[in-house]
Amino acid sequence: MSEIFQKPLTLEEIKAKTEQYIFNTYNRLPRAFYFGQGEFVYDTENNTYIDFMSGIAVTALGHGRYNRSYPGTIRQNHPFVQSVL
Repeated sequence: MSEIFQKPLTLEEIKAKTEQYIFNTYNRLPRAFYFGQGEFVYDTENNTYIDFMSGIAVTALGHGRYNRSYPGTIRQNHPFVQSVL
């Protein structure tokens, strides 16, 4: 991992901020992910997971670098987007 990232908040700190600032519209996972790269995400306890999730109203497109994943995503989605427009 790169040294440019600061130490993430702890899960307890994130829970406190969530309770203070976010509506309780659904249950949250008992984890807080702070970094993703490729197919992996990392939580505040430095555990590594394979990312099989997408967020609410978010598509699961991965955490790849722009020059590697974005053009492929555009190529794959272009025919579908054109068919619905």
